[in-house]
Amino acid sequence: MNRKSIFITGAGRGIGKTTAQLFAQKGWFVGLSDINEKELQQLSEEIGQENCSSHLMDVRNIEEIQKAFKEFSQRTAGKIHALFNNAGILFSGGFDKVSLEKHKAIVDVNFIGLMNVTHCAFPLLRDTPNSFIINMSSASALYGNPELNAYAATKSAVKSLTEGWNFLYKKHDIWVTDLMPAYVNTQMVTTEQEAMKLSDKDVKLTSDQIASAAWKAVHSKKVHHYIGTDVKLFRFLKWLLPQSIFESILAGKFYKEAILKN
Repeated sequence: MNRKSIFITGAGRGIGKTTAQLFAQKGWFVGLSDINEKELQQLSEEIGQENCSSHLMDVRNIEEIQKAFKEFSQRTAGKIHALFNNAGILFSGGFDKVSLEKHKAIVDVNFIGLMNVTHCAFPLLRDTPNSFIINMSSASALYGNPELNAYAATKSAVKSLTEGWNFLYKKHDIWVTDLMPAYVNTQMVTTEQEAMKLSDKDVKLTSDQIASAAWKAVHSKKVHHYIGTDVKLFRFLKWLLPQSIFESILAGKFYKEAILKN
């Protein structure tokens, strides 16, 4: 196979689906993985089986991950030019209001699952010149979030992994980057929108914008991609202001309406 390839977790809907569609349109071969078989089948039929491989896979299940990459590599001559760690889940509410089971599920999918997939994909990435790992982080990685405790913590951990992996894997010609958007209009966010007291104006970004950022990520050498004006402003204020003033902003209206709860 001469064309480039990308493997996407959580490809059945939302950001993963839109990214798969974009990369397929650009001529890449796309590995689709998700826990929803029906959504995978529909997307596979849309993109065309000659342009993709479909893998029913839970990022928490090592055997399923290994099987998926074995099948994927058979279609790509043992290469993978980009891995998009997109799969994730979210439950909102104060730490004591959300069950411990849900908190652990967030960690297992968003953080441990991402490590599982990357570890299994590494041999393919190592054997592919100029390969990329794209991790789905979040604006919530920039500062702890009282209503998305575990979610924000996993995204902060992903940010840290991205930086460490990028430093480590340059020697293998692998560039590691992450995407850090604010609220994206996906089912994951909209199902929690009322609980998070978000208006439609708060959920500004679209899946198309994130897919475009993923496309840019495989054509650049940036470690972090801050997506959206609100995120860039928040990052600047965090750098500029003394801690006491910054925390007073977080406690006020700006915090409630702006950017941390992707």
